[in-house]
Amino acid sequence: SSDLVRRTNTESLTAKLLSVSDPKSPEYLQHLSWEEAGEAFRPKKESIEAVLSWLYGAGANAVELHPHGDIVKAELTVQQLESATGGRFERFTNSETGRVIDRLTGGVRVPVSVADHVDTFTGFHGFPLDEKKSQAKTGVSSAGAVTPKLINTLYNVTQVKKSGKRNIQAIAQFQGQYVSKTDLAGFCNKYEPEGKSCAISEFHGKNQVGEPGIESMLDTEYVMGLGQGSETWVYSYPSFDFCSDLLTFGGDLTANSTFPYSVSVSYGSQKIDFCDSASIKRLSTSLQKAALQGITIMISSGDDGSGHVSRQGTNTGKVAPSYPASIPWVTAVGGTYFVSGTSGEQEATTQFGSGGGFSWDFDAPSYQTDAIKSYLSTTTLPSSSYAYAKSGRG
Repeated sequence: SSDLVRRTNTESLTAKLLSVSDPKSPEYLQHLSWEEAGEAFRPKKESIEAVLSWLYGAGANAVELHPHGDIVKAELTVQQLESATGGRFERFTNSETGRVIDRLTGGVRVPVSVADHVDTFTGFHGFPLDEKKSQAKTGVSSAGAVTPKLINTLYNVTQVKKSGKRNIQAIAQFQGQYVSKTDLAGFCNKYEPEGKSCAISEFHGKNQVGEPGIESMLDTEYVMGLGQGSETWVYSYPSFDFCSDLLTFGGDLTANSTFPYSVSVSYGSQKIDFCDSASIKRLSTSLQKAALQGITIMISSGDDGSGHVSRQGTNTGKVAPSYPASIPWVTAVGGTYFVSGTSGEQEATTQFGSGGGFSWDFDAPSYQTDAIKSYLSTTTLPSSSYAYAKSGRG
């Protein structure tokens, strides 16, 4: 489980991040160092002490405090968690997949002396994302045609000048997906544009042995094929508590003074309130803090189009984008495809429902308001039977 300790000064996060991200700002690109980011938003000493004291009092083992003081990870038995929270573990079985999961029910209750110091307490109550029901068509008739070499050529990536400094890129994998080192080596042996061998430099979290995941293998193979020799890390979360794992990922990104500068995430949900509001708010501040250190986070815009109907359920009259791509401090990335063959004009894919829309969780940031106003004045809007968040992040 993880206790997410309440940070200080979070009201200044947005203004500071916008000032270092806006090309017109005198502070443009003056990101905070790892040490500065940790100090600027470090929880109060009494908050950290209250959470640690409570966990130790509950009998927790392997208690680990984030260097910035804003996350405490700990291991507790089922009995200890039930006693500490007033909840009860129950077993759930997915009728379609047969997957069995034990989850704490009845809510989480913590002493008032602790509640005032935490944003949320996670790791034992979330459910998995539903798997994709079918494979999307590629739009290209010959399998394997869109190789890293082709993408590098199309986007002129081959002319990147090396800085000579250590550069790290990363992906994050969730939902029991994992990377096969042998599959990765085989892919790179065949497709790596410069003939380099591929190996993950660091795994953060557990790269659980089992069947390699289609999503995680695709992400890893292409980020290495396109990354032109950058060091590659994998943040790995093989449990099936998606919302909790997102929060752990948000903390892990800033857990070390050495960190990746670009991170790709291909997971999300277009079901409104799939993650609870406390988790949604906390992940947003975690990724703001990461962005303040100069970390670019790119997240898939989803596979369910407008999001009225998603794999996690129907949004009953509302259309919604994918979370966490909807967080204003990350870059949401949709899919493109070739209009004809494997060269020339491209357009937004019609081969599957690459997600979009306006967030119900986040207001439109200042950098989007003009573009949204123009878009809404020139496009065909949904019928009145579908509601969308008119002031939401696009």
